[in-house]
Amino acid sequence: MIKELSTENLLEAYMKALELNLEKEFIQMLKIELRNRSIIIIDGDNDY
Repeated sequence: MIKELSTENLLEAYMKALELNLEKEFIQMLKIELRNRSIIIIDGDNDY
C-alpha cells in the first residue's frame, strides 16, 4: 500500500517499477489504492 500519494513518492515508485519491468502492475496497484481511498479513475479501459 502507498502510504502517501505525494508526487515525489509516486514518481520514485513508478521509476522503480519501470526498472523492474513492472509498469502495468504499478498502474494496477495505483488504481486499487485510489479506489480504496474513494478516488474515481476514468481511463480508456475501465472505470475505477
